[in-house]
Amino acid sequence: RWWSLIVKYLIPLQVVVLITWWFAQAITADPENWWNPLVPESVGTCLFQWGIVVLLLISMNSLIVKRTVKP
Repeated sequence: RWWSLIVKYLIPLQVVVLITWWFAQAITADPENWWNPLVPESVGTCLFQWGIVVLLLISMNSLIVKRTVKP
């Protein structure tokens, strides 16, 4: 029971706190380029790369479902 509570509530909370902390650090470290996707260590680069991954997974979703669920 306690394991389910940790996985359901504590881990997502930790993820949100860590991402918020990382964004705050990135913004204060380089206020002019924190959003620039061409700077390797910026928030913009991270969001751009994750956006590409999410779009690829969404576009491949139907193909993955067709291959795993056979009639």
